Amino acid sequence: MSDKLQAHVEKLLMSGKHMLSFGDDHFVKLPLLRAHAKHFGKLALVYIDAHTNTYANGSKYYHGTIFFHAPNSESEK
Repeated sequence: MSDKLQAHVEKLLMSGKHMLSFGDDHFVKLPLLRAHAKHFGKLALVYIDAHTNTYANGSKYYHGTIFFHAPNSESEK
Protein backbone atom coordinates (compact mmCIF):
# COMPACT_ATOMS: atom_id res chain seq x y z
CA MET A 1 0.00 0.00 0.00
CA SER A 2 2.82 2.41 0.84
CA ASP A 3 4.45 1.93 -2.58
CA LYS A 4 1.13 2.55 -4.38
CA LEU A 5 0.55 5.79 -2.50
CA GLN A 6 4.11 6.94 -3.19
CA ALA A 7 3.74 6.16 -6.91
CA HIS A 8 0.45 8.07 -7.07
CA VAL A 9 1.96 11.12 -5.40
CA GLU A 10 4.99 10.95 -7.72
CA LYS A 11 2.63 11.07 -10.73
CA LEU A 12 0.83 14.10 -9.30
CA LEU A 13 4.10 15.94 -8.66
CA MET A 14 5.45 15.08 -12.12
CA SER A 15 2.29 16.57 -13.68
CA GLY A 16 2.99 19.89 -11.97
CA LYS A 17 0.49 19.51 -9.14
CA HIS A 18 1.25 20.44 -5.51
CA MET A 19 0.23 18.69 -2.30
CA LEU A 20 -0.64 19.87 1.17
CA SER A 21 -1.49 17.29 3.82
CA PHE A 22 -3.55 17.89 6.96
CA GLY A 23 -4.63 15.45 9.65
CA ASP A 24 -3.56 12.23 8.02
CA ASP A 25 -2.67 9.01 9.76
CA HIS A 26 0.97 8.83 10.84
CA PHE A 27 1.71 6.01 8.40
CA VAL A 28 0.66 8.11 5.39
CA LYS A 29 3.44 10.63 5.97
CA LEU A 30 6.31 8.30 4.97
CA PRO A 31 5.24 7.63 1.35
CA LEU A 32 4.33 11.30 0.95
CA LEU A 33 7.78 12.35 2.16
CA ARG A 34 9.48 9.76 -0.05
CA ALA A 35 7.63 10.98 -3.15
CA HIS A 36 8.45 14.62 -2.43
CA ALA A 37 12.11 13.87 -1.69
CA LYS A 38 12.41 11.90 -4.92
CA HIS A 39 10.90 14.79 -6.89
CA PHE A 40 12.44 17.81 -5.13
CA GLY A 41 15.53 16.44 -3.37
CA LYS A 42 16.42 17.37 0.19
CA LEU A 43 13.42 18.57 2.20
CA ALA A 44 12.64 20.69 5.25
CA LEU A 45 9.61 19.85 7.34
CA VAL A 46 7.32 21.87 9.59
CA TYR A 47 5.42 19.45 11.81
CA ILE A 48 3.07 20.37 14.65
CA ASP A 49 1.95 17.59 16.98
CA ALA A 50 1.85 16.69 20.66
CA HIS A 51 4.92 14.46 20.27
CA THR A 52 7.90 14.29 17.88
CA ASN A 53 7.39 10.88 16.19
CA THR A 54 11.16 10.41 16.21
CA TYR A 55 11.34 7.28 18.38
CA ALA A 56 13.47 4.32 17.20
CA ASN A 57 11.12 1.82 18.92
CA GLY A 58 12.35 -1.16 16.83
CA SER A 59 9.57 -0.99 14.22
CA LYS A 60 9.88 0.84 10.92
CA TYR A 61 6.14 1.51 10.59
CA TYR A 62 5.11 2.26 14.18
CA HIS A 63 3.30 5.62 14.22
CA GLY A 64 5.89 7.12 16.58
CA THR A 65 8.87 6.25 14.35
CA ILE A 66 7.90 7.97 11.13
CA PHE A 67 10.32 10.91 11.37
CA PHE A 68 13.08 8.76 12.83
CA HIS A 69 13.15 6.81 9.55
CA ALA A 70 12.12 9.55 7.11
CA PRO A 71 15.58 11.14 6.56
CA ASN A 72 16.91 7.80 5.24
CA SER A 73 13.70 6.50 3.70
CA GLU A 74 14.98 6.27 0.12
CA SER A 75 18.00 4.20 1.13
CA GLU A 76 15.80 1.84 3.19
CA LYS A 77 13.49 0.89 0.32
